[in-house]
Amino acid sequence: MHASMSILDKAKEKASSATDKALALKDQASGAVSDLKDSAAAQASRALDAGLSQISQGVADFNAALPIVKLAGYTLGEVTVEIGLSPKIIASFHVAETISDEETDKVVADHAENKLATMLVRALHRAAKLQRSLTVGGLKPMALSVAVGLSPVVAIRFG
Repeated sequence: MHASMSILDKAKEKASSATDKALALKDQASGAVSDLKDSAAAQASRALDAGLSQISQGVADFNAALPIVKLAGYTLGEVTVEIGLSPKIIASFHVAETISDEETDKVVADHAENKLATMLVRALHRAAKLQRSLTVGGLKPMALSVAVGLSPVVAIRFG
């Protein structure tokens, strides 16, 4: 009997040791997950701070471009500012006055130093020409929207 007790004791000891190792691994994994969550939160916070800094400069540049866009015949309707990993400014414009391709080229040439303004004027001019040629059911064109970010986008809204 003494020999069987010894085997049973050894088995219990090994089971206890395996349980201790499993608990230690669980604690280690739990700590790693917690560290990853903290790291992800810190990175998201840094990205948001960078996005805020970028968007502040973007809004300043956008405001500087507005008088030039107005010269080209477009009035600002509304603005949405998106803050995130890829911040962007989304602005809706209305065609106040239709100007020719030549007049648009002159506005662009006169303000070539303001890259955002010239991009907006050219994009709005092309979109306005397209808008005049499109019909969507019985809807009327409402506004031209421009999203300025990493990848500029122009949208035509009908309503």
